[in-house]
Amino acid sequence: MIRTFYLVASLSLISFVAQGQTENARTHALIQSAMQEKGQQDPNFAVFRTMESVRHGMLPGYKGVEVRVEQPVCDGQQGAIYLVNPSGEPWKYKVIDKSGPMVTEGQVGYNRHISSLNTGTYLIQFILADGTSVIDEFSIRKGKGLQASVRQVDKPSGNTVKLKCEAPGANEFTWDFGDGTTAYGGAEMEHKYKTSGNYIVKVSANNFDCKAEASMPLEISTAVAAELKGE
Repeated sequence: MIRTFYLVASLSLISFVAQGQTENARTHALIQSAMQEKGQQDPNFAVFRTMESVRHGMLPGYKGVEVRVEQPVCDGQQGAIYLVNPSGEPWKYKVIDKSGPMVTEGQVGYNRHISSLNTGTYLIQFILADGTSVIDEFSIRKGKGLQASVRQVDKPSGNTVKLKCEAPGANEFTWDFGDGTTAYGGAEMEHKYKTSGNYIVKVSANNFDCKAEASMPLEISTAVAAELKGE
């Protein structure tokens, strides 16, 4: 009775996976190869939709691998997954980009860390030695990161220019005033220019995870330069 149930569940879920992933020929090939290794006629063979279903008892005698997704924090960073397998059962795995190519494969005895995953949706197939196959899905989203801008608080007065960097969440600021001098400090900064001219002010804003840069042109007029020199 139990084997009959698994066979019915197997055929139903295989059909569901095949219908849902018609655009991914590579995934179909991998699933079919796993099926052929054990044979569709074997009542012990089953394809289950997720590891969560395994952990909820749909595959008695086995404990599922937990897939923990590590999302990128900043724009431009890559994501990762951490496979936690407390039972130590030798699950083989294949990570497949849903758009087509296989990313990596291997075996997880206890725990495994898989990094360098770009933004997108992935399938991960787990296969036991007896051919039992489990399909899971996860996504890596794009990191948000910091956004920064810089502005002049007011017009140059005397020998002082006041600048401010707007970068919510940042706690470290490195300034380049364009005249060969730099400073490390807060979001607001004062600077003295010794000569007139056109400068490019740059600021780098950081927190513990991300970095953003901003710049602005700044003109120091002849009149202001003369005042700086005391004329």
